[in-house]
This record gives sequence, structure tokens and C-alpha cells, in this order.
Amino acid sequence: MLYTILPSDMKRIENRVMEKTGVSALTLMERAAEAVADITAPYLRDGGKLLALCGTGNNGGDAIAAARILLSRYSKLEAVVWQLPGETSAETAAQWEKLALFGRRVSRLTLGEAAPALPVGIACIVDGLFGTGLNRPLQGIALEIAERVNAGHVPVVAVDIPSGLNGATGNPPDGGTLSGVIRATETVTFHRPKPGLFLGDGPDYCGRVTVAEIGIGPEWDDAPGFAVLTKGDLLLPPRKRNTHKGDYGSVLLLVGSFGMAGAAALSAMAALRTGAGLVTVACPTTVVPTVQALCPCATCLPLPETDVETAWALLQPALERTDALAAGCGLGREALAAGLIKQLVPWLEKHILPAVLDADALNLIAEQKRTPHFEGRVVMTPHPGEAARLLHKTVSGILSDTVESAHKIATKYDAKVVLKGAESILIAKDGEAINLFGTPAMAKGGSGDVLTGILAALLAGHDTYGTAGVRLLQTGCALHGLAGILAAEKCGERGMLATDLCDALGRVPDVVDRCAAETLVKNGASRVPNVEFPAAYEASEETTGLKPVEMADGSIHPCIRETERGLRAALGRRVRVTVDRPLGTRHPEHRDTVYGLNYGYVADVLAADNEWQDAYVYGVAKPVEFFEGEVVAVIHRLNDVEDKWVVAKPGEKPTAEEIRAATAFAEKYFQSEIIL
Repeated sequence: MLYTILPSDMKRIENRVMEKTGVSALTLMERAAEAVADITAPYLRDGGKLLALCGTGNNGGDAIAAARILLSRYSKLEAVVWQLPGETSAETAAQWEKLALFGRRVSRLTLGEAAPALPVGIACIVDGLFGTGLNRPLQGIALEIAERVNAGHVPVVAVDIPSGLNGATGNPPDGGTLSGVIRATETVTFHRPKPGLFLGDGPDYCGRVTVAEIGIGPEWDDAPGFAVLTKGDLLLPPRKRNTHKGDYGSVLLLVGSFGMAGAAALSAMAALRTGAGLVTVACPTTVVPTVQALCPCATCLPLPETDVETAWALLQPALERTDALAAGCGLGREALAAGLIKQLVPWLEKHILPAVLDADALNLIAEQKRTPHFEGRVVMTPHPGEAARLLHKTVSGILSDTVESAHKIATKYDAKVVLKGAESILIAKDGEAINLFGTPAMAKGGSGDVLTGILAALLAGHDTYGTAGVRLLQTGCALHGLAGILAAEKCGERGMLATDLCDALGRVPDVVDRCAAETLVKNGASRVPNVEFPAAYEASEETTGLKPVEMADGSIHPCIRETERGLRAALGRRVRVTVDRPLGTRHPEHRDTVYGLNYGYVADVLAADNEWQDAYVYGVAKPVEFFEGEVVAVIHRLNDVEDKWVVAKPGEKPTAEEIRAATAFAEKYFQSEIIL
């Protein structure tokens, strides 16, 4: 689990650390610069050029120090440094003095009224113009630089955040446009990620995000932040064998209307796919046949379309029997829907029933004169248009600061909130979170109905799952987004439908092992995310249902993959490897990694990460396109979910030591055991 930190809190904590520990700002700068240099290095070659863009503040000092570190690593590297005019901070001035020692290998230019053309032969740009505290749009020479960099198609490594983005919102500051934001290939942020890296236009402009430690211990960090699920976080505990449908709760859905029966079926199917024991769809009589044809595993409660009182008399006993309610998907705003919502809202205020309100339920609430207060029991799931109606604002006003908008809805209605978007904002009384899981394929009608069904199922089974509050919202949104990723891989971003999203729900693993945020890295040097389990679950066989594995240091790591018996099943199998990274090629992202073996995939075997099984080809001393052989070993990674097969000529029997030596170019970053 990662937690974001606001730029203002980050500055406060840095000042506290410096004041209480004696660690200087220059020391923190050197640590930050080392991380920036590590990320920049793979883009460089000895004898090439680096362009450092430096402002007058400490972000500029970070960029200068990173350039100096890289010059010391590469004897023939040259650095071009563009400096914004103005008086620099003391730390940045000190970095200039250190950089000057490299003499002619450094070209320094203090910018004037116009930005020059990008130097010829630049291999990478380090963006240190402005940091996370920027509160005004780029103007003048800084704006020209941003436009030139974006037009230059050169890899960019941003220091803390791409210049021109607000660190809290992910949008350009008020009055700014995206033409004034530098588009980074990678961003190196420090200590904890800033919300702006994930919100608004942040994901499109930050590229790969690395979170680098700079030596600020947890004892100094008292800042709250948005929780962000990452690889290794537990979503749901595995089901017990001795279980029945009653353990997973009953869901009642007040959904659907003539012309929108599909929304009712989608929400019902999603609730069932998520694991709800029983699902009942309360809908107008005329759409019951359609709903039952599309979702035969759900039952229906037919409601008369013209008699609100009779409909309510039928609905109320069902409300009293169910474990969770969801209302709004495809409900419409006709007389029946309006009348039922008018009676349902005060009922929910008085009764302890977990509920999800979406779509037309929210629109009808926004039209009411009285503002309901749900005492935190109800989850409201608006998209920006519905949020605008709930707050009587414009959609652009919502999008300008989604965090503030979500807080206002939560406060106004005393409810939990999921403000949906590419990165959804989750608000509950016990915490706040950002959901990063998802894909543009989900920008299609019906996706929101699926989320409503997922959340309703989790609310109904919360006692069994041990999940509540913001963590329940995180789990629901993660399941939704991860299912979207799986469905898009099968059907394509344009071709995926909400029905595909439902079908993929059952294939989402209980533990996060892939996500839209898979590029998030802690302790950035290794670029391998730490596996962290949420505090609510002790990582033991009893709570996770997974066999613990003893690590080299004697500690116990929760194994989130197959048992050794299952892994051994692959041994001796005859397979064909399609080589997509031949011997001697460089890793497409980590340019300092050169493949010492042919590496590819077995196209008829689906691995645990729902990709084709990865494989090393052992014992072939030249690049090849294909290789047929047998699996002689499995490299079982203990701190990653992607196990690797080792394939060799039939009869060849390499030892574990030989395999470890041959694969060290990549496997040195992982803890693993080799199964022969």
C-alpha cells in the first residue's frame, strides 16, 4: 500500500527532519539527485549529451546534481544546462559550484527572452524547472521551453513532477493549459507520491513513476494521504471450503426501466460475479423477462409501473430482508422511479442497511428540495456529470478539483463517495483513497452499472470478507478496474463491452498481481515494487489461505502463487518458445539490462498473470526467433508473481547454480528458488 502526500505536507516534513535531525537540505538534495541519476542512466550512452532544465529553486538543484552524478559515471558524457533567470537557492548555487569542476564537458546557458532550439544529439532531458508546489501556469520562457521539449520527442525524466502540473490536483494551475506542461517519459518523486501524479492529467504527463526514498523515517511523517493499492495487496480472502450462499449475503437491486433493462442485468450479473450469494432485481414488470433472460441466476421482484404505493408496499419487505441494496442503474426518472426514490431516501436515513446509490437515483436526489443525510451508511457513486448535479456546479468545476468535489459530496450527504473517473476518488469516514486500476476501454456505457453491482455484493458480504469503509471501496474499484484490464486484453480497448467486464470479474485474483499502477515503485533503485500486505491482514497462512515461504534471511513471506507441487508439473514438458528478446538485446524500458539468454514466451500456456508463460532459452549461444525444447527448471519468484520457465534441449540437465548464473542479468533483482 502506498500513501500520497500533499506538497505542503512534504515541505513541512522536510523542514521538520532538517530541524530535528541536523540533516541538511543539501544532503536531501544529493539523495534525490542520486535517484534521478539512476532513472536517467539507461537513456544515456557514453559520448552522448544530457540536457538539464533548471529552475532557481531546489528542483533545479536536483537536476544539476543529477547531471554531475551522471558526468562522473560516464567519462565521455556531456551536459547542457539551461538555467531560468533569477536568484537561485543556496543549495542550487552550491550544486553549480560542484558542476563547474567538470569544465568543458558542461555547457551552461542562462536563458533570456526566447528559448533556443534543443541541442543536437540530446539523448535525454532532466526536467527540474518547477516542483510540486507550482501554483501558477508556465509563462514566457518557461512556457516556450515546455513547448519545445514536447515537440522534440526526446525522453524526459521529471524531478518530482513534470513542470507545469499542480502537485495536488494533477491539472495545470488555474489559467494554464496542457501546452504549458512538460510531458515526461518517467517521473522520480520523493518519499511519497504526490496526488497530482495520479489525478487529472497527471497519468498522461508523468509516464512511469518511481517513488525514491531520501531518508525520511516514518517517525517524522505524520501527514495523512490517499491510500493506493499496489502489487501484493490483498483484495479478498479466499473462500473457505465449508461455506454456503448465505455466507456471502443477499443483494436487492432497484434498477431498470423500459429501454434500460440492460443496466439492470449488468448490475445483477456483476453482483453475482463478485460473489454475492443471492441477487434479487426489483424492476418494472415489463422488463422482467429481459432481465431474467440476460441474467438467469438472479431472481426478480416485479413492480407495477403506474402504482407507486403498491410498488413501495412490495419493495419495503424486500428491503427489510436483504443484506445490501443498490439503486439507480437504468432506473429512469419517470413517475415510478421518482416516487420510489422519494420514499426510499428517508427509509435509508432511518434504517441500518448498507446501500449503493448510482445514476438516476443520484439524479433524482439532486432534484429534491431536501438534502438527505445518510450517516456514512450509503455509498454514492457519481460520475462528474452526476456530481455536478448533486453539488449544483458545472462539470468543468468538478473536474478542476475532483478531490475537493468528492469531499463536498461526502460532507453534504454524510455518505461514502466514489467519484468515478480515470482515477476515482474514494472518500469514507475511516480514510481516503485513489483507485488507479482501469483502462480507457471502460469509458463505455454500462461500466458504471457493473461497479454498482460489485460494491453491493461486497457490502452484502462484508462480515465474511472482513472488509469495510474505505478499504471496501478500494476493493470494489480494484476488482472493477482489474476486470477491465483483463477484458480489454481479450477484446481490445475499442471492442470491450460492459458484458465482457462482467465475464472477466471471476478471473481477477484475490491478490493484486497486475494493475494500471504496476509502474509504481518503492525504493526506486531496483524498480521492483515491494510486496506489502494491508495492516488489516496479518500475512499468515491462516488469514491469507496461502502457504508461507521461508526467505533467505529467515523471515516468512506470504507466497501468493502455486505450491511447489503445482510448479513441478511443468517440468519435462515439450514446448515451443517464441523469442521476442533475443540474446544480446537490451530491455525495452531498462536500457542497462542486456539479455544474456534468448527470452520469450510459450504461446499456448497462460501464466498466473494472465499473460503467455515467460521462458528463458538455456544453452543456445546465438540469437534465435523460435526454440523447441523441454522445461528443465522453473524459477519461482518469491517477491513477484511472474515465474519463469527455463527451456533447454532435450536431455540437457543444467544445475541450479548454472541456471542462476545464466539468468542473473534479470533475476538478480528478485528473490527466487529454482525448482528442477
